[in-house]
Amino acid sequence: MIELEIFKTLDSQRVGKYKFFENSITIGSSPHCQIFIPDDDLTEEHIILKIEGVKLYLYQSQDQYCHVNKMRTTGRKTLKLTDSIKINNTEFKLLNFLEEKLKTRKQQLNDRINEIEKTDKDLITLLQKLSETDEKLF
Repeated sequence: MIELEIFKTLDSQRVGKYKFFENSITIGSSPHCQIFIPDDDLTEEHIILKIEGVKLYLYQSQDQYCHVNKMRTTGRKTLKLTDSIKINNTEFKLLNFLEEKLKTRKQQLNDRINEIEKTDKDLITLLQKLSETDEKLF
């Protein structure tokens, strides 16, 4: 999970807090980025924020740069909570990050069934009856 707040940008509609439940996000001028910034001076994927273990890194190609806490930086940079990052006309602050343990689809479904079992036993009974009926048909 990566949480940040954009507090200055050319497009005022993009100002605000953002939370991504992913271990890596891309920021750039491409609409395919998690944070799309329409700025001709940015590359399509200007920077990548990536959690590796307990650290968050900022990656950018060697010919790109940004400012972290008002210091120009290139390449890879380790970030800390409350670091301010500026890329051209956009400034944001890192609010939080935590590595997400990505679950398989089966794990996600089992977790959801466990939640339903705790909160809605009638639904579980209904699903079991439907399952039994379905088995008899085939």
